[in-house]
Amino acid sequence: MHTRTGFRKIFLCGLFALSALIFFAGCGGKADSAGIPAEEGFSAGDLTLLERSYIDLNGDGEDESVELYTSAQPAPDGRMGWDTGHTWKLVARAGERFYPLFDEYLQYGELQYWLVATNPKRLDAPADGDLEISVYAAVTTGNDFKLLRFAWDERSAAYAQEIVANPSDQWFVRHSNKYNIPQADYTETGR
Repeated sequence: MHTRTGFRKIFLCGLFALSALIFFAGCGGKADSAGIPAEEGFSAGDLTLLERSYIDLNGDGEDESVELYTSAQPAPDGRMGWDTGHTWKLVARAGERFYPLFDEYLQYGELQYWLVATNPKRLDAPADGDLEISVYAAVTTGNDFKLLRFAWDERSAAYAQEIVANPSDQWFVRHSNKYNIPQADYTETGR
């Protein structure tokens, strides 16, 4: 009788552990399969444009813009009026369509982005059409850091998001702040 009860306890504990493992493995997925579809009618409203870059992100021969906004406002002295937290928006814009790549409130943090061209076919002299353009975004707060990658997915006509790095054992993060003083050099690049 005791053996049967012991077996049940071990079986139930094992089943619970396996269920938890499957659940947490599913939650930590790397790619967003749904993608980020286009939206219309974007308005920056009270947001401050920090940076805008132009590049052909989807391979159609036309430049799209990548725009970074924050809810922080410039102070009278020209410096940014940073508080302990702000909304950050990263948008890819193609004509009247826009793709909200990132839209979150960050406490003690910021978002920075880079446009990266890769040569997946490893050609010696790749043409523009052979390169893949991705938007990499580093998201930092006082508690964590993650690196995201956004790339155009022709099949779904949307941007795929991948979490490139998000260390699970982070305790705190120190980071520099690139946007203390808005500069025209940052605001428009690539044209």
